[in-house]
Amino acid sequence: MEPLTFHVDIPNGAAVEQGAMSNQAAGTGPGFLPTVPVCDIDLPHQLHIADDEDYRFQMGVAIIGYEQGRHGGGRSYRWGQRDVRLRRQVHLRFVNFGANQFVRSGQELGYPACLVCG
Repeated sequence: MEPLTFHVDIPNGAAVEQGAMSNQAAGTGPGFLPTVPVCDIDLPHQLHIADDEDYRFQMGVAIIGYEQGRHGGGRSYRWGQRDVRLRRQVHLRFVNFGANQFVRSGQELGYPACLVCG
């Protein structure tokens, strides 16, 4: 897969694919993050966390997610003055921007990775 470049706005928790931006030139300077797509997954609605893993490691990471504009249908309801929608199979993209401590301080975005060997 080809690398994707995101324009990043960490204070507002926003990310936009470079190709989706209008009137913007491609760049890799401040506010831009080249990324490598890793996988597509189906997330379970509920997941039970187990503490019995032998090699458990938790590192706080900055993840921003957004909808990709597709879903598998659903239903719409009216609740008083509000519209309520239940959508199924909503397609999302999550982007991991790196360790929280580095992202929040503005030191570094992402992880160093080789596009050939990983």
